[in-house]
Amino acid sequence: MAYEELISASHDYQLSENNEQTDVSSEQTDEELFEKPSDTEPTPDDMGDIPQNEEPQEPPPAEEITVKRTRSGASASVLSMLLSVAKQEVGYFNDGANTKYTGLFDYNGPEEWSAEFLTWCVASIGETLSVQLGGDMFPWSDSVADCFLWFISHGQFDDSGEFTPWGGDYVFLDLDTDGQIDRVGIVTETKFISTLDLYGNEKRKTVIGVICGNMPKSKKIELFEIDVTDRSISGFGIIE
Repeated sequence: MAYEELISASHDYQLSENNEQTDVSSEQTDEELFEKPSDTEPTPDDMGDIPQNEEPQEPPPAEEITVKRTRSGASASVLSMLLSVAKQEVGYFNDGANTKYTGLFDYNGPEEWSAEFLTWCVASIGETLSVQLGGDMFPWSDSVADCFLWFISHGQFDDSGEFTPWGGDYVFLDLDTDGQIDRVGIVTETKFISTLDLYGNEKRKTVIGVICGNMPKSKKIELFEIDVTDRSISGFGIIE
């Protein structure tokens, strides 16, 4: 399913409380906003008590507002367990019709088992903790498209190109860069790397570790690193 089609389809998943929008319009005309200057110069009487010969004052600097992302201790613990399970599966190979992760769902095509794999990991942690995590904290599906739409409907998807993911966030990939999301993986870590160019100028980049199933060439679950600005990254599903 094309990325644009998924965005269009996501309207069917929107939460009801987000359906009301308000249009704001201005009632002021251009004439009201921009009055013509007077043809006559103001007299001293018109100027009132304006202080004379004072140095112009610089406006105070705007206050910087930083929005910090947080996770609860319980959430961090669950994600640590999830990543531990996912890492144990790295190297698993399958190029057939069914995988060890298919038992939760009916088979949904070879490209979909990257989603099956992550949902299987979620189910494993839920079983260990005796809680239902799928559908609440995580998407519960064997479909990459459905996982994508779950994050959209919960307001937890970011494709701005400026988001810095954390370990445990989902990453949606378009590995053949044809405009269609074809894999979903999980972020393991985030690294901030600084290097110097030939002129001594510092260059910075953000690199993430990713675990993803059914990689195109190997048909395996792979652990690899990728720059967050790589064009194969379509966006991130944010896990809180």
